[in-house]
Amino acid sequence: MMRRGALLSSGLLVVVFALAGCSVPPSTATADRAVVTEATGSRETAENQSIESVWQAAKQRGVDFRAVGNEPAWLLEISDADGILLQTDYGTQQYRFSAAAPQTDPSTGNRHYRLQQGQHRLTIRLVDRTCRDSMADIEFSTQVMLLLDGREMSGCGLALR
Repeated sequence: MMRRGALLSSGLLVVVFALAGCSVPPSTATADRAVVTEATGSRETAENQSIESVWQAAKQRGVDFRAVGNEPAWLLEISDADGILLQTDYGTQQYRFSAAAPQTDPSTGNRHYRLQQGQHRLTIRLVDRTCRDSMADIEFSTQVMLLLDGREMSGCGLALR
């Protein structure tokens, strides 16, 4: 479940792109319009999209689970069919991993993935516990912890399917 809190309209665009995992170069962003680079690498102009529409677009692309984190912004998309995409450092770094089934802890129901692609190793831990994105004031249903090549990141996520 994702619930929106109060957002200032002037800050909504920046929040949307941080949550979307898009890079927003300061020179191309205004209060109502920005040129963004999507997870697929395509560049497009966005017109003040709502947070919900960004997540709905991910679901329509076949994403099964999506998570975001801050400081610096990162985005995780898990697709049973297409694999796992991780963007870090405001979308400047991108990592792709082959599709894999998670391991589930029978006592807690927590899920985790242990992945390797080339020289990169990624561990994903999904905990079914309420999580609040403090920068966007949005509540999610899943806490997410990542370990990428020894670098720890945490954030919040939501099952889309």
